[in-house]
Amino acid sequence: MLKNYLVIALRNILRHKTYSFINIAGLAVGMAAFILILLFVGHELSYDRFHENAERIYRLLFVYEIQGETGTEYRLPAPLPPYLAQEFPEIASFVRVERLGKKSVTYQEQSFVEDQFILADPAFFQVFTFPLVRGNPDAVLNDKYSVVITENTAVKYFG
Repeated sequence: MLKNYLVIALRNILRHKTYSFINIAGLAVGMAAFILILLFVGHELSYDRFHENAERIYRLLFVYEIQGETGTEYRLPAPLPPYLAQEFPEIASFVRVERLGKKSVTYQEQSFVEDQFILADPAFFQVFTFPLVRGNPDAVLNDKYSVVITENTAVKYFG
């Protein structure tokens, strides 16, 4: 029975070549699009899921409307997160992160230009679980002038 179905299908494909090509090509394109969308959604859902409390981490943004145009901004006024944490007891902790872009760093008469310069609150390593090679995550950013650098940056500066 299955053999008969396959023979009939093959005969129809050979008899109607153009129609069959269009159908098979459409099916292939549809399946490829489905697989790409599935991979994209899987990647988006896995973003930053390695953090210990990933399901409890949220990013705040505000939507504004100026002269009829709506926009989205990820940068919040600095006093807003402490105020929200005070007003809403559900907020266990907050972290403000600010990208500064390129900055010049000088160490022992050598100058370096760093692309990824970021300011963060002391609670950064309590909210996010990035591994540290050295230092205590609970105390690493408590000093106002403390920094955290990557291993590659440490090798570049200190050899």
